[in-house]
Amino acid sequence: MVIVSWCYNIVVAAIIAIFFTGCNQAAHNVVASDDNAIYPTSTQQINYLSTPEHYRDRIATFKKAPLTRKDIVFIGDSITEGGGDWSNRLGQPSVVNRGIGGDVTDGVLARLGEIRHFKPRAVFLMIGFNDVNNIHFSREEVRITSPKYTAKNILRIIEIISSGSPETQIIVQSILPCRNSTINELIRTVNAIVADASAHANFRFVDLYSHFT
Repeated sequence: MVIVSWCYNIVVAAIIAIFFTGCNQAAHNVVASDDNAIYPTSTQQINYLSTPEHYRDRIATFKKAPLTRKDIVFIGDSITEGGGDWSNRLGQPSVVNRGIGGDVTDGVLARLGEIRHFKPRAVFLMIGFNDVNNIHFSREEVRITSPKYTAKNILRIIEIISSGSPETQIIVQSILPCRNSTINELIRTVNAIVADASAHANFRFVDLYSHFT
């Protein structure tokens, strides 16, 4: 796990260096708005989310540290949240951690108001592992229907960010592999759909999966 984390840091640092070195976009003040229009409410139900209490706690933390337009925002699940202070790890002071352990694509869809409102410089998105985990392990009545559902949600996330904050650069990172071959097959399906869509859409797709297999 330590080696994987180290490798991931190196890869992401390289991506940021390629895309953003030399970009000194100034921060702009953003007009204040009702929190309920920016963040999910504490009572909002998220489909397929198994960690609602932690989700609410993280949203409360995000409210205390609003984004700015110069920020590079990491959105994801426990892989992202577990990175802690990404700005220090990567030597990029404007990187902000918006990871939520246990989050699913529906959870990200529910919290895009923050991105649309504050309009950060860039978003790095890695989401979907908990979705495919749900497909493999959950009971039928609470199971995501297929990997296509997850891929469709990822593309919807991109569409919402692009329409609400057109100047925000979007970099989608593939879902990383795990030790379960059945889950990896689901992951490859999601990654392939999103990668194919990137050929004619307003986002960059970065294949990290192949670097960890």
